[in-house]
Amino acid sequence: MLKRRIKLLISIAVRAFDILNTAATRLVGREPQAFCVVLYYHGISADERSAFARQMRILAGTVKPTSCAGENLNNGVRHAAVSFDDGFLSVLENALPTLRAEKIPATIFVPAGYLGQAPGWVKATEIKSRGETIMT
Repeated sequence: MLKRRIKLLISIAVRAFDILNTAATRLVGREPQAFCVVLYYHGISADERSAFARQMRILAGTVKPTSCAGENLNNGVRHAAVSFDDGFLSVLENALPTLRAEKIPATIFVPAGYLGQAPGWVKATEIKSRGETIMT
C-alpha cells in the first residue's frame, strides 16, 4: 500500500509540473510541445473491470488517445497510448469491450512462444493464482 501511495504522489508531482510548465510556456507566447504518456497494463481481472472502465473514461475525456504506432502528435495536445504486456486472455475478456466503447486504440504485446498457455516467466504468486493464460 505504501508503494502505491508513493507512486501516486510522484504522479501528482509530475502532473503539477506539467500544468505549471504548460502555463509558463503559454505566458511567453509559445505553444506547448506535444507529448504522449504511455499507460501499460498486464491483465485486467473481472474484479478490476469497472475500475479500468472508469480510468479509460477519464483518459478519453482528458487527453487524445493515440496508438503506439508512432502517428503524428499535435502540438499543444495531450496524448496517451495504452499498451498491454504479456498478452493475457483477461485483456480480451475484460479490457477490450471498454476500449472499443471509448474508441481507445491499444497495443497488445503477445509472447508467441506461450500462446494458449500459462506464462512461464511469471514468478509472482498473485498472477499465478489468477489463472492467467496467454491469448491465442
